[in-house]
Amino acid sequence: MGVLVYHPTGNQNVRALLRALAGRNILHSYHTTVAVFSNSWYYKYLVGKLKKIKRRTYPDIISGNTHKYPLEEILMFLGVKKLHKHRLTPGYIDYITTQKVVNYLDRHIGEINCVYCYPGFSSTIMKKAKENHIACVYELTTAYYRHVLDIMDKENSRDKKWADTITFYRQPDFNYAEYDLELQFADKIVCASSYIQKTLIDYGFSKAKIKVVPYGFPSIRRKLYHRREAKIHLLYVGSLAQSKGLSYMFDAVDALGKDVALTLIGSLSVHSDFLINKVSKYSYLGNLSHDEVLGEMHRADVVLFPTLSDGFGMVVTEAMSQGTPVIATVNSCACDVIQDGINGWIVPIADSEAIIEVLNNLIKNPSLIEKVGEKALETAAARPWEMYEKEISKLLMEL
Repeated sequence: MGVLVYHPTGNQNVRALLRALAGRNILHSYHTTVAVFSNSWYYKYLVGKLKKIKRRTYPDIISGNTHKYPLEEILMFLGVKKLHKHRLTPGYIDYITTQKVVNYLDRHIGEINCVYCYPGFSSTIMKKAKENHIACVYELTTAYYRHVLDIMDKENSRDKKWADTITFYRQPDFNYAEYDLELQFADKIVCASSYIQKTLIDYGFSKAKIKVVPYGFPSIRRKLYHRREAKIHLLYVGSLAQSKGLSYMFDAVDALGKDVALTLIGSLSVHSDFLINKVSKYSYLGNLSHDEVLGEMHRADVVLFPTLSDGFGMVVTEAMSQGTPVIATVNSCACDVIQDGINGWIVPIADSEAIIEVLNNLIKNPSLIEKVGEKALETAAARPWEMYEKEISKLLMEL
């Protein structure tokens, strides 16, 4: 008996879950589209354009438990537009892949006691599991969509130019119906932050059904705090879109003038003259590799995370692991990992004045950057990914 896990693409937290389950011999199978392993004979040949596939590298420990359904994704990667009269889109690939997982589940009913799913057409897998008395665990990785839509509606009414940079503002109604169906089938809803949990409770979901298991921190890197310039060096990492609260961050930085310098890392959400003009006023590094991002975090004095809504926000934990304190909004993991004024700062969303207040205090008391940064590093050291793995596997073993 074991746990069947499904995720179409995988990411850092999915890999941690898989390591946890495989290390405790409770992973039945992992189902995804494309997966590669460093111990495979072909791995060294993934160069040039194929190097992108290495982003789907998984721990070698799960290679024997992994079931791949790569056809549609590979065809899309090669530029094929249609298959069997259907447009090859990420949504269609999710749909097709879940049907294949359902067929697998149907053939292995007696071997599986739990399915662990993520948003995106998972309801068909969970429905099949429920029909066969198999426990359904669902990890909601974002705030509840009705809460997010409410925030974005307000942004749309405030400033249309900024609102136009929110690319995911509206989705087809069937997507929202699918999210609700997935939540309905779940026996247990796992959230990485108390923020996600709160949005569910606010919309009528039972707290007893929800379990918060925050993600882990990356390996820490000690920092020497020496500021050679009077100005405070700020760093923003993430999508350059209003959903991340960009306008409020820019307003705060502009108000402080020469006392601060801002560097931006990330991709433009839309290629508009409006957004390009805004970004061009600051140091813009574009997209960087993960290691390069960590290096920039290590060099910065403070990282800004002004998001309007992020289910967790890995930027926060990554920066803290580098000994760099973060100013983050309440609509993220901030309330789970930051003690305001101790190892970072928590501000309301859509509030440039709150950001200004924190930064003004740092301008007047620059020694706080080192003091708070050291506490951030201590927090990161106390919760490595192994702790997340221990907690999530314990939850699943107790079902």
